[in-house]
Amino acid sequence: NSKPIRKPDVAGSSSTYLNPAQASTAKLSACQQQQPLSPLGQSRSGAQVQVTASKASVEEKNIEEIPILDIRVIEQINSDKAFIKEVHQSFLSDAPTRLQGIKKAFSDGDASSLEQAAHAFKSLSSCIGAMTLFHLCKQIEVAGKTGHIHSAALLIQGLEADYQKVQLAISEYQQQL
Repeated sequence: NSKPIRKPDVAGSSSTYLNPAQASTAKLSACQQQQPLSPLGQSRSGAQVQVTASKASVEEKNIEEIPILDIRVIEQINSDKAFIKEVHQSFLSDAPTRLQGIKKAFSDGDASSLEQAAHAFKSLSSCIGAMTLFHLCKQIEVAGKTGHIHSAALLIQGLEADYQKVQLAISEYQQQL
């Protein structure tokens, strides 16, 4: 389907037309402006998708109850398998740089850079449904914002461990596509 899709401009009128590939990119970009969906989907114990009935927000849940990967987040943007694989690959190639930025800001004692780096990784994580990474980055961002960077040490260790779990979950999910 190559029918152009209208994209509303700032004033709300539809003056820009996008082909489907541009529309997918625009949807992903829009995702980066939103909060993640409720934490349902990938369990911390494995790569199989599990949907729970809980309506609690990410902030109200224990970190152990937050899913590693909520595949519905990206599937709501676009369910095309090629698109999902491309977005996952983009995440996997960008995430190490984001993680390194967080670690460098922490080791440098730079609260502002820690806040910015955590915010960037938080946004990236939310777009693919990496809910534990989102939650940890949010806490690290607050530590940077409040100047309490010493409190981020254990969070950063958890972030590194959970990033490895996200990599595995993405790999296993892509094998199912």
